[in-house]
Amino acid sequence: MAIVIVLRRIDRGWKVVLVGGLAGGMLEFAMGLIQEYLLGSRSWNYVNEPLNIGWRTTVPFMLFWGLLCYLIVRFILPLVLWLVHLIDDT
Repeated sequence: MAIVIVLRRIDRGWKVVLVGGLAGGMLEFAMGLIQEYLLGSRSWNYVNEPLNIGWRTTVPFMLFWGLLCYLIVRFILPLVLWLVHLIDDT
C-alpha cells in the first residue's frame, strides 16, 4: 500500500513503471533473503532464468511488477476511491 501511495504522486506513466518495478524487485529480493535465512526455505529460485539478480528476482519480473503498479495506480485505485466516495458519510 505504501508503494501505491508514493507512486500515486508520480505524473509520468513510465516513471510509475520504473519506480514500481524497482520497488517490486527489491521487495521480492528482500523477502527471498528473509525467507531463506530466517525460515531455511526457498519458495522461488530464478537460477535458470535470464537476467536473474542474485537468483531471487529477474528483470522480466521487475517489469511485471512495474506494469502491475501502473495498472493499480492509473485504473484500479481511482475506481476504488470513486466507490468509497459513494458511501454516505453518515
